[in-house]
Amino acid sequence: MQTEFQQLDYLPKLAWLAEVDLNKRRARIRHGPWVETSDGFLAEGLWASPFELGGFEDDDCFFGSGLVIGECEVTLVPSAATTDFLYYRYSGGNLVASNSLPLLLAGLGDRLDARFPGYAEINRTIMDGIEDYRRDIPTASGGVRRLMHNNLRVSRESVNEQPKPMPPSFGSYSDYASYFASRMKALFDNARSTSRRNPMVVFSTQSKGYDSTAVNSVGARFGIDKVFTCSESKEAGAFYRPGKRLKTESDDGTPICRLLGLESQYIDRRAFERDTRHELLFHAGMHENEDRNLQQIFDHVTGPSILLTGVLGELWYTRDATPPNRMESVDDKLKRWDLGGHGLSEVRLHAGFVQLPVPFIGARRRADIMKITESPEMDRWRLGGGYDRPIPRRLGEEAGIPRDMFGQLKLASIVHFPVPNFPYDAGLRREFARHLIEHRLVSRPTLALMPLVHRYNNWIYWKNPQRYFYNRKKYPWAYYLSRAFEKFGGRPIRLQQLCRHLDESLYCYAVNRIAERYSREFAATDAS
Repeated sequence: MQTEFQQLDYLPKLAWLAEVDLNKRRARIRHGPWVETSDGFLAEGLWASPFELGGFEDDDCFFGSGLVIGECEVTLVPSAATTDFLYYRYSGGNLVASNSLPLLLAGLGDRLDARFPGYAEINRTIMDGIEDYRRDIPTASGGVRRLMHNNLRVSRESVNEQPKPMPPSFGSYSDYASYFASRMKALFDNARSTSRRNPMVVFSTQSKGYDSTAVNSVGARFGIDKVFTCSESKEAGAFYRPGKRLKTESDDGTPICRLLGLESQYIDRRAFERDTRHELLFHAGMHENEDRNLQQIFDHVTGPSILLTGVLGELWYTRDATPPNRMESVDDKLKRWDLGGHGLSEVRLHAGFVQLPVPFIGARRRADIMKITESPEMDRWRLGGGYDRPIPRRLGEEAGIPRDMFGQLKLASIVHFPVPNFPYDAGLRREFARHLIEHRLVSRPTLALMPLVHRYNNWIYWKNPQRYFYNRKKYPWAYYLSRAFEKFGGRPIRLQQLCRHLDESLYCYAVNRIAERYSREFAATDAS
């Protein structure tokens, strides 16, 4: 296939947009300056085999995104993790694909539909796993498709999803730990390969929790260049409130870094309060994005990088750990119970790092991992209680981390904004408010009352007042009031959060704003 690569320095460092005419066997690929290209592929990612050999479409440990170009077909290759996606539209032998939704929309001359009420729900289906997530994303001029985990082989005759290879079965802890470590080493070797135009550096995060400790206990053997840690954990039992700092537990992972011989760097989880330049990028990655705590990592990325994270660490829980009945939602199809860590998909392309959520290594063998977790050989590392993860505890303790230094209390440094989300930056908030009014999504009086709406929603979300209506012993007045309401009104009292129809509005607005910027830049390039 005749292929034209065009590097555009104004594009995000790791973004790419491919336009493929399969009828004429021509491909035009516009990409940012840190995307790796060759005669047969492009990639902004890493895989567990030598870089110069390519072949990442056949690797179960590929992270980032890529495109393999054949004589008569192309293969889209998304991350093995559910944290990043590809987007595409195919029609009549013409394929347009990208690792950025705003960039794809700019290439198509399309936008998200400001009045479509389902973008938040479409994003939530990511938690349903790699088979059951919703692929179609409606747009103002038709629609595009999201591709997660599975490869997509596209020819003039067919468009077929193809599963990635399965990791090997794990019969014991040593099987799993050996595979886990060998894959990490291979990934690091690939990332640092001198065959790359731009070898990558390895960053990580460290808290007092299980997941980052397990990740770094293994990764430290192969060299981690810098580790980021937050001294402040998230607010307990409340959404983030501007200008108000609630007392929180320290989540500082510096002592663990010292024991592992790793260089640590503090980052401020509230850096967005001082620097709002990247705000649209976070909102364009995911509705209700909780990953703003990692914004300051931007300042440390000076070349292509990997960011190791502990996303999907819940697969290491024991079956009876709290919250109850939620372990059934974590299975071999990579289901999740939240979208933490899934909000970096757009911002990372601009910063220039590939997210490597290490627990996804081997995660398709979830059943084997659970058997190991609950096997007698892990009894020594099983503490019981609601926050118990024997596998990462063993990895950490065998690396020399004392038992009482990690995994004692469930903390996090995410930033949980009030719902429905509004921009933090005052100027952007005013522009967004005008957008809502212009599209008749909310009235001016409701906008004026939004601070009260946020406080009410905070009460509903965190205090769960619904329990008053079901506890006859403790709250008899509320219980009998609810029963009376049910008898005469036909249904029991249900307290609902307000303005949840705006859940997807900020996501839609941010995606379209960024797409418009790309469209202007494309037009200027084509005119010159």
